[in-house]
This record gives sequence, structure tokens and C-alpha cells, in this order.
Amino acid sequence: MRISLYALLVALSGYFISSSAEASQIRCKESFLFGSNYAGWTFGSNATRISKWGGSPGHFLLDESLVTYAPQAYTRHKENCFTGDFKAKNVSTIMANLRIFSVDFEESLEGRPLSLLLWSENGTPQDASDDWVAYVVGGEDVPMPSKGWMKFEFKVPSQAPEWPQNWRYLPKGPHSPLTVTWENIIRNVDGVGFYFGDPSLVSIFQTWNIGLDNPEIVYNHPRDRVPFRSEP
Repeated sequence: MRISLYALLVALSGYFISSSAEASQIRCKESFLFGSNYAGWTFGSNATRISKWGGSPGHFLLDESLVTYAPQAYTRHKENCFTGDFKAKNVSTIMANLRIFSVDFEESLEGRPLSLLLWSENGTPQDASDDWVAYVVGGEDVPMPSKGWMKFEFKVPSQAPEWPQNWRYLPKGPHSPLTVTWENIIRNVDGVGFYFGDPSLVSIFQTWNIGLDNPEIVYNHPRDRVPFRSEP
């Protein structure tokens, strides 16, 4: 079996893109192997770094002193497999492994869900005042420190003709649009984030020691796209 030099270098760098004829899927995952971070995942602080040990497994993205209301692991980099036209790519799933090593007030984690955010720059990447987010609150709570690493998985209804059930709109600036369609976001995803909480609620300000590993996005091949059907 032959393998191209490019594919070999990509695999060795920890950024994996695989295709399965049987499953008819394309999977793209960042493992942070050897310090790679092609999609530019971050917790948004200067202290965010890649640790060599302790991930799920091996290398992972770590921030040991993040001071915030609710952490967010996100990528806003262009030209990577986690952004772009999700409808054309036929995106079906986004997932990641997450861990909270410690936090000031563990009791604040009880009942705190994890949410998936899809970020829109509204066509003006130099102007953050009109940005907005589509988000869905997951069914599982963020992990308590004693639980170790946990895998979270979100279904993304990229073929839905209108706003899917449980997905919400959140303006991020004073000039964010008053109304948007599902097509507005799903055709132009400028960023993806895992948010430790419900974005519509206020959380306590504290210091976090947290990790992200194996963020992954799954596409179904365009030839296998089927019409969207809402769940009963």
C-alpha cells in the first residue's frame, strides 16, 4: 500500500483526516501529537499550552490558570476542517475529550452542562461588534475533577432547512443582527467552541485548570446526503 509523503507528515504531526468507504464518512481530528495544533485550538489566554503527558492519551491542550466565568475551548482559524460551509461538507457530528483538573469552587460544576457553539463573524472578520453565535446545550454536565477525561459528542443537523430544535441564537456585540436564519450560520461557520456552561446564563468568576484533547469533526460524504427529517 502506498502512502503519500504529505499524508505521512500530517499523520505524524497529529492532525488526522481519514475516510472510510464502509462508513461513508470523513473524520478530521486534532490529537496535538508532538505539539501540533493545526486548527489553532485555544482557551483564549496566553497560558494555554500543549502538555506532553496526561492527555487522552498523550499530548493535550492545557490551561492551568484560566480566570473566567466559563471556559471555552475554541478554534477561529480559517482554512481548517472545523470551519467553513457545514452544509456542503454534510457535517454530522462534533466531539472532544475534556477534563477539569481543578477549579476554585467544585460545587459550581453541579448541573453545569457543556454547550457547542458555532461562531459567525457576520461577513466582517475585522469587526467583532456584529458577531453572533448559534449554540446548543448538551445533555451531559461538565466533568467533576474526580471523573478524569470525558468524551462529549454533539449532533450537528447541517441539512436542516430552518433552526433545529434546541438550537439558539446569541448576539455577541451591539451591532449583531436582530434576526438570522439557520442557513446564515451553517453555510458560513467561522469558529467552533466547547463552552463550559449555558451561554445564556451567568456563572461565577473563578480560576480553572482544564484540558482539551481529540477535538473531532465528522462529515458524511456529499453523495450520501439525505433530506433532513426532524426527530419526533
